Amino acid sequence: MAVGLIAFGLGALAGTILPSTQTEKSMAPQLREQVVEPAKETASEAAHEVGQDLRGSAEEAAERVKQTAQQGAQRLTEETGQRMEDVKNAAQEGPEARSVG
Repeated sequence: MAVGLIAFGLGALAGTILPSTQTEKSMAPQLREQVVEPAKETASEAAHEVGQDLRGSAEEAAERVKQTAQQGAQRLTEETGQRMEDVKNAAQEGPEARSVG
């Protein structure tokens, strides 16, 4: 589809560079109605679909980043709590170990 749109654009560009004939001038309104307007609509729809796809992908990526950050924060909280518990236990055992020995 993209190749077709590019070819159409190149053809339109070539058509604007070359001088027009009386027949082309008389048929231009009909061609515009039959070719140009549908092509504009098709291009607009394609752009809209691409935009929707990109928006969906960006939302999915943002959600994955959010989940990863939440998991990391939870893991860090758990590990910090464990380390604090280890330090607390070591501090409590320290004086007992010195008085026993």
